Parts: sequence; C-alpha cells; structure tokens
Amino acid sequence: MNFFMSTYLRNSFKLIALFLFGIIGSSCETGITGDIIENQPPSTFMTVAGIDREDSFRLSSQIRISWWGNDPDGYIVGFEYAINDTSEGAWSFTTRTDSTFILPITEGQAVDDVLFKVRAIDNDGAKDPVGASLQYPIINSSPSAMFKPNEIPADTMFGIVSFGWTIDDPDGLLNVRSTQIAFNDTLNGWVEIPFNTINNGELFISVSVDNKTEGIKTGQVYLGRSYSSADDGQGNPILVDGIEVGALNTAYVRTIDAAGAVSERDQIQWFVKQQKSKVLLLNDIGKNSSIEEMNWHISYLNELEIDPDIWLINTGQPALGTIELSDQFPKVVDPTLKKTLAKWDHIYWVSDDVDRNIVHALDITSDFFRKRWQYVCYYSYEGSVPRRCDIQFFTSRFYWIFPGRWN
Repeated sequence: MNFFMSTYLRNSFKLIALFLFGIIGSSCETGITGDIIENQPPSTFMTVAGIDREDSFRLSSQIRISWWGNDPDGYIVGFEYAINDTSEGAWSFTTRTDSTFILPITEGQAVDDVLFKVRAIDNDGAKDPVGASLQYPIINSSPSAMFKPNEIPADTMFGIVSFGWTIDDPDGLLNVRSTQIAFNDTLNGWVEIPFNTINNGELFISVSVDNKTEGIKTGQVYLGRSYSSADDGQGNPILVDGIEVGALNTAYVRTIDAAGAVSERDQIQWFVKQQKSKVLLLNDIGKNSSIEEMNWHISYLNELEIDPDIWLINTGQPALGTIELSDQFPKVVDPTLKKTLAKWDHIYWVSDDVDRNIVHALDITSDFFRKRWQYVCYYSYEGSVPRRCDIQFFTSRFYWIFPGRWN
C-alpha cells in the first residue's frame, strides 16, 4: 500500500469516528422523543355467540363450553370465569380454553337460565373489562336408582343382608347430590349412603342387625366388598332403623340431584329370620324326601339337647358335574354369605350328593373357620342307618359337619 493510499484511509476513519460521536452526543443531549403507549387490555370471545331454544329444546345442565382471547400488545396467560354470580370474589382462574360444566339449576325448578361469563388476562395482568358472556337455557333431568339383580338378598336371610344398586343422572353423576336407602318407612326412614363418582354410580352395602330376638331393630351399615364400617363423616357409624326380625321387610333406594329432583323408588323384599341357636343345620338334600330326612336329623340333634337353626339350600340339580350355589343362599358370597355363616358356632351340613352345594363348603366357610379354632367331623349314611366314618373329606353319601365342641 503506497503512502497516499494509507493517508487517505486514516483520514476516512477519522471522519467516520467524528460523525458517529456527533450522533451519540446529540442523542444524549436531546433524549428519545414520542408518546408512551399504555398496555392495552385483552379481548374475550365465546365460541358460540348465542343460543335460542324453546322450553322443549332446552339443553342438559352438563355442557361443554369453549372460548378464546386476543391481546393486541402482548399475549394471553389465562382466563377467569364465573357462573351466575359475577361479583369480584366469585371468579375462578384457568389456563384452558374449554371445559365441561354442570350448570346449577335453582333448587326446586325444572328449567333455568344460567349465566356463564369469561374474561381473558394478558401477560401484564390486565383483565378484559367487558368479558364475554352467554345465557344457557337448561332443563333438569330426573336421576335414577335401581337395585342390581345379582346383588340382592335371597328370599329369606338371617342377620346380615347386602344390597347393590346403580345411580344415574342424564346431566352427569356430578349432578347427583345424594343417594339414600330406607327400610319399611319411606316417610322418615331415609338414610344417606356415601358414594363416589369414580365408581361409575355403583354402590354396594351390607347391613347387620341383631336377630337373636324378634322385633324391629337398628342395623349398622358396612360399605363395599371389604365390609368396612360406614361413618357419617364425623366418625359416627351409619345406622338404619326399621328392620323387623321375624317379618317380611322392604328396602327402598332413591337418588336426589343438585336441583332437588328425586328419582323414582326401586324396592325389594326379603324375610329376616331369627337366629335362635348356636348350631346351624344346612339341608342340602336334593331328593323328594328332603324334608323327611331333615326331620330325622333334627330329631337326632334334639336328643342331644340341640335345637338348630334351619337353612334349606336344596334347590337345583347337579349339572356338568357340579351344582351352582343354591339360590336360597345370598347371591353375594363375599362378604354376605361368609359373614352370615360365621354367626354360628357349629354347622351341621347334610347332603345326598358330592356334587351339590357341599363342594363349595371350603370357600364359603372361610370366615367361619377363621373366627376360632375348629375341628371337623364327618359322618356318612347308607339308607337311614348311621355309620361312623373316618375323618376325611367328601367320601360318603351324607354329611354331618359340626366344627368345634358342642359345649
């Protein structure tokens, strides 16, 4: 590079530096000019602009609602919504732009117009001062309650009985306020039973009463197949009144929704039998001579000063090698049948076929044997002549089973 070129470049850099310094200096003296733009609030919009329906075409109270927002100088961070009450403390925050709601109907009304309002919030915390709102014309649908056929008592039961039922509401299970059961009294006998929507509207309870004497008794409620004691939320057991020992009883169930609508009642009947003895005789003889042969056994026990309770379980005939459990037993084995059999100290079981109900004995007597130390003796019969056999399992025509000592 020659001398003249080098001198030229140095002078050019000096001029550029002076020019930039002049600009910076000028800026420092005068500052940035213009008007500050304040934060602009966001806007909110409902996906549906309006609803026009006559009474016969009103919506269900369970509705999916959607919305969206826009901010001219920032972005949306969330929304607040309110239902009917739009006072400042009644809003709930969400980051969603849609959700399913159970819109509340004024208690006692079949139809209602419910206000839903939503407002957007931007990244500076500004809220839409107007928001978006819509009136939803809704109609309440009555809930329902129905006993489950496979979870109801047999025609005759002793001190423990179980009930299963389902509840439903066209407006959704979240719209159900309570489900109740009553025994023999539908005016003052209703008792609320706890339920959880995660069980899809299915309930199962057991009720235990002291059936040692006849008369009207109070029962204690147990929840689920686990037979857990039910409480009222304050540690007190849930009790039901009106069950009569030695009589035909009727159980009723119903459901009440958030608007106070009450379902139709469902009902079932069963007889509650008194337990008078520590010994239970199970008659599993399927022949026509069943009663006659049972009476022989009763006479034999009476000679030993034993007056047993009697449970006939001789319905049905063996099929495909094994009989199904008698329908004279409760339909629910665990806990109902197992807990019931455990009420006695001794069980005396007679049968005329190894393929009858006695094949289920080990399963259904598990609680009975767990209750105390036991031993089992078996006797066999040929014709009407008793013949003592060795202690073994299911090797003879008739069976007497009596665990424990008689005294």
